[in-house]
Amino acid sequence: MPVLLRGIAAVTAIFTAVIGLQNLKTPFYWHPVCMITGLGGLLSNGVGIAETARTLTGDERRRMLSKHGAVQLTGVMLLLFGFAAVYHSKELSRKEHFTSVHSYCGGTTLCLMLLSLVVGAFGYRSLGLSSCLTESQLQNVKVLHRCVARATLIFGCITAAHGASRLPASWITFSVWSCLMIIAISHIYDVL
Repeated sequence: MPVLLRGIAAVTAIFTAVIGLQNLKTPFYWHPVCMITGLGGLLSNGVGIAETARTLTGDERRRMLSKHGAVQLTGVMLLLFGFAAVYHSKELSRKEHFTSVHSYCGGTTLCLMLLSLVVGAFGYRSLGLSSCLTESQLQNVKVLHRCVARATLIFGCITAAHGASRLPASWITFSVWSCLMIIAISHIYDVL
């Protein structure tokens, strides 16, 4: 993943968390904080780690893939917590679940993300799950993992866009400033 995209994801996650931290007494606000930090901050950077691992060999590759798995698992846990937060918030306010495009896209993203995690685990030899697969099947599992991960990213972006359209104007204004900061930080990161 290009440095610019990783920078955008990480800085947007940080700024969103900062805004959300002001309102964490309300269960709903844990939802965008966890979702954007998980998807934008962790999962997207985990993809960058995996891409780096593909260029390595031996123990160095295994270490990077282990790091990829740990970052992805942490991101998944944040997303599950974010889902639980919005579910709990709707229960408290006695609102119906899954009534919008955002909620359906989010549910699809969550299912794809879990599928990607399971398929990725089968593709990681060190876990031992791949021992029941032939080399050809293992290569297909790795391709499937990357395809499902891409679909997860696409649905995650669609979900975030629909969610952002429902946020208060202060969040949207802050996101615009976040994007400008992201561009600046990304250029600095490229120089280093």
